[in-house]
Amino acid sequence: MGVDTRTLPAWAVGGFMIAFVGLRLTSEVTPILLLVVVTGLIAGLVLPRNGLLAALLLGAGFIIGKFFEPALTAEHAAREGRSQPLPLPFGMTDSHVAQQIAGAALIMMFPLVAASIGWIARRIGRAM
Repeated sequence: MGVDTRTLPAWAVGGFMIAFVGLRLTSEVTPILLLVVVTGLIAGLVLPRNGLLAALLLGAGFIIGKFFEPALTAEHAAREGRSQPLPLPFGMTDSHVAQQIAGAALIMMFPLVAASIGWIARRIGRAM
């Protein structure tokens, strides 16, 4: 039996839309990442063979959507302050490229871990 990949582009578009629309509705990252986690969990639950790939595409779409992130308002910047760089090892904290790669990897972990949990829950549910 082959792997059905027809719905996979929709997961990338979904990740893009979560970032594109979500970052315009709120400047808070927590509810947006919660939506990414829940969507990744759903991917793991409903796609037995493609759950991780769908979560990877969801994360990639989210990262692409962040390129279109609107500028923060002055009120938000005053309340939250400037963003701080990730504390990377080997003196790479000052590297903009390393910061972008580490940030993307960190964002990709959210849907991947959630999809893995969904896949495990599906397996446990089927075993019972």
